[in-house]
Amino acid sequence: MDSDLKKIEKKYCKTLTESGTLEFYLGVLILGGGILSYIEKILPNMGLSFIYVFIVVAMMVIFDNKIIRPRTGIIKFKLPPKSRIIKIVAFSILMIAGGFLGLFILLIIPKNPLVELLVLIVLSLWVIPDIFYVGSYISKNIRFSIIGVIYGLEFFLERFFDALMGNYLYSLIISCTIGAVLIIIGAILIMRFLRKYPIPPKFEDINDK
Repeated sequence: MDSDLKKIEKKYCKTLTESGTLEFYLGVLILGGGILSYIEKILPNMGLSFIYVFIVVAMMVIFDNKIIRPRTGIIKFKLPPKSRIIKIVAFSILMIAGGFLGLFILLIIPKNPLVELLVLIVLSLWVIPDIFYVGSYISKNIRFSIIGVIYGLEFFLERFFDALMGNYLYSLIISCTIGAVLIIIGAILIMRFLRKYPIPPKFEDINDK
């Protein structure tokens, strides 16, 4: 019985990640964030990035409730065993603490170009994507880790070219390119998801009333 429930839970989580919304909205955040970051370097202290993130998150919640959830339904699973919860908490602490410890060690070392590069690598590929790695561990879906690596890579390339070239235009190009690619991938996955999982007739009838 428990094994059947685990299979259902795993399939349900996989269905949710198939929707493409994670890729799409991360792409929107990266592309829009890159453009706004570039604008704010010219016109500082406008706070546009915070407003933009709030709007995107609100749109994501609305889209999920109106478009995705009617197709997948909402399943509430029982809490995982205590041993599983302990493993999740331990993994989360290990990832977060390990990343910050690595940063702390690098930051107290006398500065030189190599150390600064290592700081950027640890920050980009460990600290920043941590939440995605934890999500991947919890859901047992490597997709979250891949998205985290892409996001960290974008962060790394943007800062690297800013420092190397001394021109914000390169970071803008990188953000727009990676963001646009993620948006296209996300849009394709969303369209495929909508075709694969139409709204059940009974749900449509309820919405029409």
